Amino acid sequence: MVGLIRLMLSFLLVAPSVVLAQSAAEKVAADEVLHLNEEAVRLYRAGEFAQAEPLLQRALAIVERTVGPAHPEVAAALNNLAVVLKAMGDYAAARSLYERAVTILEQTLGPSHNTVATGLNNLALVLKVMGDYVGARPLYERALRIKEQALGPTHPEVAASLNNLAALLETMGDFAGARALYERALSIKEQALGPNHPDIATSLNNLAALLKTMGDYAAARPLYERALGIWGQVQGPNHPDVALGLNNLAALLMATGDTVTARELFERALAIREQALGPNHSDVATSLSNLAALLASVGDYAAARPLLERGLLIWEQALGPDHPDVAASLNTVAGLLKTTGDYARSRPLYERARRIYVAASRTNVNLDDEAQKGLESAGGRALRSYIELLAAIAREPALDPSSASAELDAFLAAEQARGGTVQRALANAGARAAAGDSATAILARQVQELRNRRQAVWKQLRYEYSKSPATATAARSTSLKQIAQQADRDLTEASERLLKAFPRYAELAAPEPIDLAAVQRLLRPNEALVSYFALKDRLLVWLVRPGQTPLYKDIEIKRSELVTEVSRLRASIEQGLSFRPFDVELAHKLYQRLLAPLEGRLVGVNHLLLVPDDVLLALLFGALVTRTDDGPYRTFAAFYKEGRPLAGELAGYAQLAWLAREYAITILPSATSLRGLRRGSRTPSVEGEPLIGFGDPVLRGRGWRRGGVMPGSRGPSVAINEVHGMVSLPGTRDELTAVAKALGADPQRALYLGARATEPVVMSLNSAGRLGNAQVIAFATHGLIAGEITDLRQPALVLTPPATPSEEDDGLLGLQDILGLRLVNTDWVVLSACNTAADDGSGEGLSGLARAFFFAGARSVLVSHWSVEDRATQTLMTEVFHRYAADKTLARAEAVRQGMLALMASAHGHTAYFAHPYAWAPFFLVGEDGKCPTAD
Repeated sequence: MVGLIRLMLSFLLVAPSVVLAQSAAEKVAADEVLHLNEEAVRLYRAGEFAQAEPLLQRALAIVERTVGPAHPEVAAALNNLAVVLKAMGDYAAARSLYERAVTILEQTLGPSHNTVATGLNNLALVLKVMGDYVGARPLYERALRIKEQALGPTHPEVAASLNNLAALLETMGDFAGARALYERALSIKEQALGPNHPDIATSLNNLAALLKTMGDYAAARPLYERALGIWGQVQGPNHPDVALGLNNLAALLMATGDTVTARELFERALAIREQALGPNHSDVATSLSNLAALLASVGDYAAARPLLERGLLIWEQALGPDHPDVAASLNTVAGLLKTTGDYARSRPLYERARRIYVAASRTNVNLDDEAQKGLESAGGRALRSYIELLAAIAREPALDPSSASAELDAFLAAEQARGGTVQRALANAGARAAAGDSATAILARQVQELRNRRQAVWKQLRYEYSKSPATATAARSTSLKQIAQQADRDLTEASERLLKAFPRYAELAAPEPIDLAAVQRLLRPNEALVSYFALKDRLLVWLVRPGQTPLYKDIEIKRSELVTEVSRLRASIEQGLSFRPFDVELAHKLYQRLLAPLEGRLVGVNHLLLVPDDVLLALLFGALVTRTDDGPYRTFAAFYKEGRPLAGELAGYAQLAWLAREYAITILPSATSLRGLRRGSRTPSVEGEPLIGFGDPVLRGRGWRRGGVMPGSRGPSVAINEVHGMVSLPGTRDELTAVAKALGADPQRALYLGARATEPVVMSLNSAGRLGNAQVIAFATHGLIAGEITDLRQPALVLTPPATPSEEDDGLLGLQDILGLRLVNTDWVVLSACNTAADDGSGEGLSGLARAFFFAGARSVLVSHWSVEDRATQTLMTEVFHRYAADKTLARAEAVRQGMLALMASAHGHTAYFAHPYAWAPFFLVGEDGKCPTAD
């Protein structure tokens, strides 16, 4: 077992011993296994993973045949093969092998053996790389407990397990928990290795980096300084490790404002790396970027620029011109040129980076979560900076003499910038949906394998460039670069085949941002699309109509001011049943800002398609007030200033000039989404059911408010308890019954309430084809937005939770579940109890839920910004769906508008509050309005 333990601890390839052989044949088999593993080790160290894999497959087969399928030596062979598959990027296959190895070790050595702990660590590591932090955490925790029991609490291997778990907690955002583990690991290492061991420096550096992230610069500095001292003493003053320590300490000093000392350290680190690694090393490029950032921060742009340009050349030579890291360098150089006022040279660099990110989004949707977030964050910041530059050029065309339209390019960049965490979740879930589609499963698997392989080659290429000149080989670097370029080509070709075969996946996971000309072709004569994008000090607006030149407006208003005004208006509506006066003056002010400048181009329009950005998605557009020249406006403006509660005056709100009186309104997550919604047509099934509805889930809580934030990440049992404890919704029974009657549906057949409103029931109806054949699907329940957590990071709908959660039923219908629906005949999805606003007011959860239902086949989603009082909701739904049932040619947005007006008109006596915008304004339509699709 010595060989096995060495393997599991070091993650290196070593031969299973197979020392039990007695016969000559068994001796020959053992020798062959040894030879195969030695050759595999050589190939592995040379980076020839594809050549090493079949050798290890053969070795595994021989070991299984020699000692049986459940021997510890088989676990060693499985682990060897998993190491290579992981290096190749085939994480799913590696995970399966690691799991089998752990099972064998548990059965043969016992569940508390130290070797089992190391196997658990191996499995946890691959889960972490795959982004399954929730799955990895209990494995790391169990491994730690085993090692503490087997080796004692102060053994160096315990320190290694502590570091593994700490790094995972840091990734999950549990900084306090990670800090405690890092500190304990450091203490163990100091006792075991002495205070000046290189491993101590690494631990000090890890802890210092965490403290810096937490903002505790004072505590981080002495740790960085001590790590630097150890590296200098042990490795010598000119070792690359010393350069790393200098960079870390310099970055900390720069953050504290000590730019003079930081510059000296950055310059010294650069000199060490150039001497030790050569002038074209990737670490040299990093040092150049660090020093340039400092110089730019103190205004020395002339000195910073050549450093950034030299770093860009290094990255292009190392990784190729289309790598995302090259895009990051392009954006950095472009940002510096923008800062110095050189807009003409900055613009093409930004544009080149934008195109790289578009290509990357089409092939990187299944990067591990941290890599994807990094790509998304860097690309998003740069796109916003690019849009700022284009807006400046649009105001002053002389800043860039090129003929390209800054307004058109800004629209395209803004479309690309829309998204965020929900886009990542949708992309990953969409990739899984593609893999589960029988028509595209093979293509999806090929794309996934190529994507993982390309990612693995990139990692190897980066590693090769990180070596010192003494250990790096030019031939190996050249070979890896050629392999990486071929992997890029293969992946691009395979991705294009998949996107062509599965266009719904393309629109969801990797949408090519739409341009204004394409938007015009999709619009109908009575429609206008208005797109908004808020920058720090202004709001950009585009008005698009078919057959007309697009109108572009640059409105001076601070983003922070707009956020405040939207929040204030929303707060004056979202007030429960207190019915304080609505702020009609602010509602008119926002109309003046957002739509009045466009009035002259809206003649003949009765349907507005609005594309709000993350600021305006929380705005209730229908409640904007268009005129102030009547008595009701002045009356209610005075009431608001007085701040007194309303009673008999409530019905008077029906007389105000609401935007909802003049236009049917549809909200779109992006203009790009219109392309998918209006592409092609479908023939409705004549046998479709009018309605299937789910509501009144079995919950224990009391109160009136629906919606909320995802339960926290404290384990599945705690999460399911939080779902159980949410507010019960008995009023949703009457709401769904009213909708059923309006649509002529049998409530007994159409409605799934209480204990029947479960995730398995939804999925069973989907599998049977009933769900997708319903013209209207209604979820009258809590809608949960994505919280800053790790086990439930997607928006979801709450159904009756099970006593014990399982993979098939956790009480939540999430994005991946929705993407698996097949809504072939569904016109409407109704989400009548959602809380759409995230903590930042962005409404990203709404966007994700709506787009997921679009992907599943629904044409539109009727959703509420918050839970509205039961009677008002029931009446509004009845009015809307009576109109839909009576005239299927009526546009859905128009049916919603007429339903709102009817609700207001019915306001009198005990229902006078129906006229208050609280009762009707939270409801809005997302998606397609119901007219025949236009050809693209």
